[in-house]
Amino acid sequence: MYYWNDLDNQGSCKEYRKRKMVGAFDTRSTGAVIHGIVEEAFVKYKTGQLTETEMEAFFKKEMEEKAASLIFCAETFAQKYENEIGALKRYLKDFPEQDMLPAEAKSIDIFGQMVKVNPTAIRIKNKSDIEVIKVFDREPDISERGRSIDTKAASSKKLFAFLKYGQDLLESGKNGIITATFIYLRGKDEKNDDKFIKMRRSYDGGLPLKIHDKKIVSMTYLMSKNAEGECVPSEADEAFRESFEEWFSGSEKGSCEKCPENKSCNYKKATAPTVLKFPAKRARIAPTEEQKKVIRTTSGITRVVAAAGSGKTFSIVRNVLHLLEKDRAQSIVVVAYNRDAAEEIKKRLIRENNRMRKPRRDVEKVNVNTFDGLFFNVIRTGYKDLGFTEKPEIIEKNDAAAVAGEVAAEHPISGMNYRIFSDPKLPSVTKTLVDAFDIIKRNDLSMDDFGILRDTLKSHKNAYIIDEEAGDEPYKEIMRLYSLYNDKLFEMNRLEYADLPKYVTKLWTMYPNCFDIYGFKHFIVDESQDIDRRELEILKLMLTPTTKKGKKKSLLVVGDDRQSIYRFKGADPTILLNLEKEMGSKVKTLTLSQNMRSQPGIVKIGDRTIARNSEQVEMKIISSRQGDFLPIVQGFHDKESQYEYIADQIIALQKEGYALSDMAFLAIKRSILDGMEAVLAQKGILSNRMYPEKINDNPRVRAAFSLWRAFENPDNKRSIRLFLEAKYDGELYEKASPEAVAVLVDKYQKKYRMLRKLPSKRKAGAFMGELKRLNTKDELYKDFVSRLFDYSSKGWDILSSHLENLVLYGGEDTYRKKKNYDGLVLNTVFSFKGLEKPIIFLCLDDFDQKGMSPADLEERNRLKYVGITRAKDILYVTGKYIAYGDKKSPHINAFLSDAYEDLGKTWDADVERNVSEA
Repeated sequence: MYYWNDLDNQGSCKEYRKRKMVGAFDTRSTGAVIHGIVEEAFVKYKTGQLTETEMEAFFKKEMEEKAASLIFCAETFAQKYENEIGALKRYLKDFPEQDMLPAEAKSIDIFGQMVKVNPTAIRIKNKSDIEVIKVFDREPDISERGRSIDTKAASSKKLFAFLKYGQDLLESGKNGIITATFIYLRGKDEKNDDKFIKMRRSYDGGLPLKIHDKKIVSMTYLMSKNAEGECVPSEADEAFRESFEEWFSGSEKGSCEKCPENKSCNYKKATAPTVLKFPAKRARIAPTEEQKKVIRTTSGITRVVAAAGSGKTFSIVRNVLHLLEKDRAQSIVVVAYNRDAAEEIKKRLIRENNRMRKPRRDVEKVNVNTFDGLFFNVIRTGYKDLGFTEKPEIIEKNDAAAVAGEVAAEHPISGMNYRIFSDPKLPSVTKTLVDAFDIIKRNDLSMDDFGILRDTLKSHKNAYIIDEEAGDEPYKEIMRLYSLYNDKLFEMNRLEYADLPKYVTKLWTMYPNCFDIYGFKHFIVDESQDIDRRELEILKLMLTPTTKKGKKKSLLVVGDDRQSIYRFKGADPTILLNLEKEMGSKVKTLTLSQNMRSQPGIVKIGDRTIARNSEQVEMKIISSRQGDFLPIVQGFHDKESQYEYIADQIIALQKEGYALSDMAFLAIKRSILDGMEAVLAQKGILSNRMYPEKINDNPRVRAAFSLWRAFENPDNKRSIRLFLEAKYDGELYEKASPEAVAVLVDKYQKKYRMLRKLPSKRKAGAFMGELKRLNTKDELYKDFVSRLFDYSSKGWDILSSHLENLVLYGGEDTYRKKKNYDGLVLNTVFSFKGLEKPIIFLCLDDFDQKGMSPADLEERNRLKYVGITRAKDILYVTGKYIAYGDKKSPHINAFLSDAYEDLGKTWDADVERNVSEA
């Protein structure tokens, strides 16, 4: 049995058909639910089943029963209802005919195969003039899914299926004009509140294509039945036979991009991490003279400007061990930029300590943390003084979005275009609110600063949800809502990262000696070029003696202004540049200028890159290595040629004896990495993504969400099947026939119906037990499951609510792999900072963008410098010649052009000509 709505390129795919056999695709968005209600109400009135009054009552009842629970809030539902009922009344005026009859779905024989067709209504004139109608509450679209261009109505297999339905209605021995009509209640690009165009209808007998005012698509043919009641082949049959036979035979693989089964069919297995063999114990590395000065620093404020590859982490670790000779471990604080860096420093500290002749036993008590971690610990110590009823926790972003949603539901914002919650693909109002609240917190905005919020949000990706015609009022209301949102978090004993500096400062204001209880004496700040103003101010408070006889504290800041690339997160490189002025006291400056990582040629191009910036700490960087390698720069006219070139270079390097694990491809955007990954896969080159991955895109995490849906509604067979596909690691259809899979799904459906009846905590435990059955090699998935245990211990309702929030608002949450994997590394320059590889491919696409300020250009130069200095032995710099623009005014990629200049290479005449023609 086939279905009329699958009569397109996608529906002919054998893989799609296998999955279609196992349960209907019954996941419908809220929009689809409302469209269905509108269509049903329209037809019931047009076919005379309901009067206008009855139709309105039916529509209201259906909306309340089926759609109300899916809408953002009561006020939004009321607004949505008014919009839809108003649109429905306009539809009735647009199509005034009242001679439609109800129609029932039935299976029609089409070229020997049964196809189920369910028209909305039919219209019969003189028993031989039959029109079969399907109504859609959307704008005209007869495209075939999986094709890049719309299919013409003249070749629409879907319309032909309705023609055959009409032919089947003819009396035996009769012929007649059969018309298949698709009525689209919305015009092209129309919205509910727009003015609708008055529609006309007409017949042009025999013409295979008619589109009237872009809202009615129809096909008409002369068709007949013989005396035995059999349908006689018509001109339409001849026109469609070949395409239907091809469709019935099924393609091996359809176009996957828009297929709902794309991710299921192209299931990605988890990659097992590489088991590293630890090298034999190495001899202790002797520090350089520059490093010795850093290591011996124990007092005052010292700025260490450390070049890339100069051994700054080694120097920090040795400095800590030196301090431990005189002071307690608890008196030392090492602040890293992120948790991964903090963990790395801890590991190296323990490793270096174990190599000492007399290892310190208390080395693990050294406080190695991030600023956020440090502040969080201080707040949890003094939580009662801050008014919390219990030790506060950091709220996850998706749970924060849910809180914002609750507040906004209670206090709707005028001028905001509320979106439907149940469709996570649509940008959510709550996500915009959370981002707005974060802007308010990080910038410490007051009610009078709504203009700053307005100007910042106008560049936000979801800016369009705030109606421009509403003026400043929505922004003022968001400011008021922020206070309510904050109060709610406080009542819940929950914090956001942006709250931490505020509460630490408040605690210090109440008790100026609050930091003394920790006994902090020595502060070491790594990656100091990336700290922000609020962190600096609290650091100064921590360094301030509370009494005249208070112990003097030391500060060692280590960083490289050349590598400040997080300005978009609030990092301020001028803090490191002007540290003496910022601290208000004398600062000693030391340098680590010897690059022990990169070949001289790589160091040189890095120096030339950063020399274009206006302000930096003066330091001549030298390479301690020998070699005459020069980086390779190559431009391209399109990304495809670039990716092919890089893949060919990788293959050539492998032939020379280099391993894929020695190489990394770096870019500024994930989309570029995705393009490179696809080409590498085509060439059979193993690669692995090491940049932060979106958690919700992980196949096993999606399977966990499917299992959650199945626990909530065991009748949802598709969700059960999706979970089983992950359980069998994407090989379900390789191990079983579609019929066997259907039996398996029924078996699990019965199981989940039983589990659904369990008490709350046992049900949550059963759910977690099912999750453990999935592939545990997946590092991201293991982390995801481990973070669910706290919620599962509180029962099913809490766990289910958290999972719902993850589905709705967790789309941007990411996880960065921590283990090592085989293959070439794909990563963003941002995420690869602090790492290195023998061979680096640095792609400069999208470095140069339209409308960049001088400060933006300087930060991109620093980002380019970071990418360059990740390479130890070999560096390829590539990119498209043209950054943006059109044929008339192409904008040359300035960063690629600079790389050509730095290497003394010029574009040849052919390149210049092609660039000018592009």
